[in-house]
Amino acid sequence: MNIGLIDCDSKIPNLALMKLSAWHKSIGDDVSFYSPIFEYDKVYASKVFTFTTCPFLPENCIKGGSGFDIHAKLPNEVENCHPDYDLYECDYAIGFITRGCIRACDFCIVPAKEGGIKKATELSSFWSGQKKIMLLDNNLTASPDCIQIIRDLKKTKAAIDFSQ
Repeated sequence: MNIGLIDCDSKIPNLALMKLSAWHKSIGDDVSFYSPIFEYDKVYASKVFTFTTCPFLPENCIKGGSGFDIHAKLPNEVENCHPDYDLYECDYAIGFITRGCIRACDFCIVPAKEGGIKKATELSSFWSGQKKIMLLDNNLTASPDCIQIIRDLKKTKAAIDFSQ
């Protein structure tokens, strides 16, 4: 199958699209960023923010991300894939160790989308020795596991970017 991906608004590599790419490649599909001049068997679009206007989306497009639906989730087999960093020619690891937040800020959808703070995954699910790790965790220091997580991060000797 020929798979097209549309990143509607990410300023950093889109983690969901990297996981979709990895999963589709693992089953032998060809994956690339969408171009209207090519034909695709399946097209995915990911949008982070509700205020973003998307480019033309094909009729058969599968839409995901908080910008489309805060309750939509990747299927488990896709969510648990190691991201395809080659999709964005990305030389650093990107991922979440925790999800959720202890706060209830009026402007934020995280509590409605993910609930309270909880461990989401292990570092090894998205890091494979890169010299930089970008964490997308919303409130890592609120996690009861915070000290152990930081110790584990220190052991990597990687530069850590707490991007959220």
